[in-house]
Amino acid sequence: MENVLDLIFKRRSVRIFSKQKVEKEAITKLLQAAMAAEYKPEWLGSYVISGPDLLKISGAKAAQGLRATGYPSGPRSHRGERLFVRQMSRLYPDEIPGTHSRIGYAAAQLVVEGLRRAGPDLTRDGFIEALESLRDWTGGLIPSISYTPVDHRGITGLALQRAIDGRWVIEKSLLKLKE
Repeated sequence: MENVLDLIFKRRSVRIFSKQKVEKEAITKLLQAAMAAEYKPEWLGSYVISGPDLLKISGAKAAQGLRATGYPSGPRSHRGERLFVRQMSRLYPDEIPGTHSRIGYAAAQLVVEGLRRAGPDLTRDGFIEALESLRDWTGGLIPSISYTPVDHRGITGLALQRAIDGRWVIEKSLLKLKE
């Protein structure tokens, strides 16, 4: 039976990483093995791999040209961005926060805002009503989101990014999701 990497290298076609449970170490090994074999396909991945941690782990050269969708960043001047960076560097000084850290933190901010708006006499219906009152709200890590009684999507767009010289560069800023 042929090695999986040998099969991939023979095809020389676009490879797609899904957002299923894919460990960054496995993706890193694949990118590095492809680089060593001088295999240069058009890589495409989902938001799971779009964090700065993948670029650090795999190395800029191995990840060069990799495309991935990701959540667009929120306003970098927002207080929430500064708090996130400060807390993560204090709690995890040797780590680069990945995509899931940012999204998890943003989700926690959203819950806190919903609880704040729901008030001290919290009920399930009151919490839902509070979240549905959000219009163009952001905690700083993601673009502004809105909820309504009939639309609970929140984020309605993704960015297409490409790894260039060890950083993610936005190729297409907002791919709007259909209703």
